Amino acid sequence: MSQTNRSPVVQVLLSTYNGAEFLRPLLRSLDEQSHPHLRLLVRDDGSTDGTVELIRKHAGRIPVELRPGGHMGLPATYFELLRESSPDAELFAFCDQDDVWLRDKVARAVEWLEGTDPSLPAMYCGRTQYVDRDLHPLGTSELPSRPLTFQHALMQNVATGCTIVMNRAARDLLAESTSEGAFMHDAWAYLVVAAFGTVLYDPVPMILYRQHESNTIGRPRGWLVRLTRFARHGWNWPYLVQAAHFDRLYGARLGGEDRVALDRLLQSRRSFPRRVRYALSMDSHRHAVGDDLAFRLLFITGRM
Repeated sequence: MSQTNRSPVVQVLLSTYNGAEFLRPLLRSLDEQSHPHLRLLVRDDGSTDGTVELIRKHAGRIPVELRPGGHMGLPATYFELLRESSPDAELFAFCDQDDVWLRDKVARAVEWLEGTDPSLPAMYCGRTQYVDRDLHPLGTSELPSRPLTFQHALMQNVATGCTIVMNRAARDLLAESTSEGAFMHDAWAYLVVAAFGTVLYDPVPMILYRQHESNTIGRPRGWLVRLTRFARHGWNWPYLVQAAHFDRLYGARLGGEDRVALDRLLQSRRSFPRRVRYALSMDSHRHAVGDDLAFRLLFITGRM
């Protein structure tokens, strides 16, 4: 981040896909942000409704750059946005098409990131306010109960994409990545930045996170549902695939306890005794106690 008194330029990275129904409230909330220096980069992922036309006609406070493209899907479209982001922006914020940002969302993230070393990757993320399609409150996301470390990021993501704001060092590191093997862009960002930098978690919700049938990733539906989903994937569980992908891309740079933890996780799949030893003394963990204990059992049985 700039060391002058000038407010940093924040580029918002938005991927759209058939989102015309919900885009106007989001764009209005971006224009109403209290932070003065925002830009919006939109990559349309092949919409067939009125999304592109709506964005082209939008005349708000912040500059908008639209780049229509072919359908790539998640998470690839956000990796493309990272690579296409501005060379002179200082901070970068992921954005979803159907959410609403509270007025001080960006300003609060900027304030939190001001105390970090700009030469090292740093990422702000935070709690969300769940709302229905008409923006009526449905509750808030769970608060993390343990430190946000690389070892935690191997097993669980708490950095919801629409809350993430990162510095240029984090953006540059993530732009080296490829999307193949990454679970989602936010889970990947959390894993990479936790390995090599700082992750800051804001307990105050600054996003209205809309829940509806079109959500790709939404509100958790309970630990039993989540664990059933985990078990169905088996050894192709996305976090294990993502850990192996991380090892291929960044493993040589990792050291200390994190390197040991990654090795133990990847090697544990090779035999039943290794699975048992790993589950009983697991370096990586999930926040909720029930989730964590059930996950260890599934790991031992080879369902993970």
